[in-house]
Amino acid sequence: GSRNVAYAAAHDNYTLWDQIRGAKHGDESALFYDDPVADDVKRCKLVASVYMMSPGMSFILAGDEMGRTKYGNEDSYNSPPKLNQIVWSRQADFADLHGYFKQLIALRRQYSAQLFSYSKSTDASYCWGNFGGNEDNATGKITFTRTQNGATLALTLEPSKVTQGGVCGTVRIGNTTLTIR
Repeated sequence: GSRNVAYAAAHDNYTLWDQIRGAKHGDESALFYDDPVADDVKRCKLVASVYMMSPGMSFILAGDEMGRTKYGNEDSYNSPPKLNQIVWSRQADFADLHGYFKQLIALRRQYSAQLFSYSKSTDASYCWGNFGGNEDNATGKITFTRTQNGATLALTLEPSKVTQGGVCGTVRIGNTTLTIR
């Protein structure tokens, strides 16, 4: 069987931030991509929660944790270095997103043997989980749980609540709960 590598962005494609912002290369000013819009930061957290809590390997495009942008350019291999560089000062502007990625990484490390083993990701029964039954197609609400080796992952995503304020997602393992608001 094959192993699981979960990701939302790779170097040959749009960054996660550009995907969330709408990847309008040439149609928007740089400020469109540089502004850490709160609702779009929440959307990045929702996406990161899915792939970072997947069994197997999670692939993070360098800089996605701080809203890295290529200003909507999907195919930037022959673009100037300024377009492809990581702008480290964005870490301060996107401190909330950066902190959330750090928390997701810490959870993966803490529960790597029980829930996120790359070598076990070839086994379908290891990767198997349950959708909670209280999904709502109208709002896009998704609940998912997976238990392995005494550890339970519970993931709730409510993308329709991003613009409404309040909680739009949670990740829970053991006594740790990460909240997206």
